[in-house]
Amino acid sequence: QATEIPVFPNDDPRVMDSTGALALEDVPKRLLVIGGGIIGLEMATVYQALGSKVTVV
Repeated sequence: QATEIPVFPNDDPRVMDSTGALALEDVPKRLLVIGGGIIGLEMATVYQALGSKVTVV
């Protein structure tokens, strides 16, 4: 489950963990990855290769 960040409530469908990111039906135009660990960077790399504009913080 995604870590709760007060300005991004977990009940927002745009907030997801890596499993949810892999289950997206469409490639998002933009993607914000919070966390620069191995999994976060892997998601960023995959979605950038698919055409998303990715920001990692």
